[in-house]
Amino acid sequence: MMYISKVFFCGLAVLAGISSVQASEADTSNKEAILFKVHDIVPVKNNEGEVISCDYKATFYNRSGVNVNGAVLDFVWHDNAIADIVDQEKKDDAKENNRNINRARSTTEKITDKDVVTSVEVPAIAPSSQVEIKSNVNTDRCFLLIEDLDYSVKSCNASGGVSKGRNTDSSCSGMFIYVSPKDAQYYLEFKAISVAEQKSAEESEVEKKRKQNDEAYRKVIGALDSTGSIVSNIK
Repeated sequence: MMYISKVFFCGLAVLAGISSVQASEADTSNKEAILFKVHDIVPVKNNEGEVISCDYKATFYNRSGVNVNGAVLDFVWHDNAIADIVDQEKKDDAKENNRNINRARSTTEKITDKDVVTSVEVPAIAPSSQVEIKSNVNTDRCFLLIEDLDYSVKSCNASGGVSKGRNTDSSCSGMFIYVSPKDAQYYLEFKAISVAEQKSAEESEVEKKRKQNDEAYRKVIGALDSTGSIVSNIK
């Protein structure tokens, strides 16, 4: 199953024309990282067929030995096309009205934000596991969401960092690493885990522990029976 998944994602990378792009060393060398990516962007339309917002998913993969107890991240997508228009309008206004460029005006800037900004609440993530968050941002420029983003961590805490010897709550803001669609790791590193698969894995783990407990119990009973037999023979 994992082999088929890797082949499928490799095919996507080729179709996207980025199969030759290697994962950045800065993105992959840190083993105590929480990788995340944005994907599955879907425009939301109103009754008139106008795009009013964008649904998207963000997947966070905790490959560290730290329990992440929750975090809030700010995402920012820059619209360079709008920024260029605003800059040009300000230059024209400064020239036509003999204004300083810092006091120049832009009509576009009054009605359109240069950036698309949103916040994402990340739930608890155990070590070596991932979560997928479904979210929405109010913008009609869904195409921006497939581009690289800037991000900042507003709040974050972690506990039980076995690999770092931590056993108390601490900030984990520096552990987040964004994986761009231009990065091969975007297609290969993240494992697609459905809710059903995650539930099945949890149930399997519970069943495994139950069997271990049953086996331990049988060994104890067996040892007690053996002890009883020895005592009876002595008598």
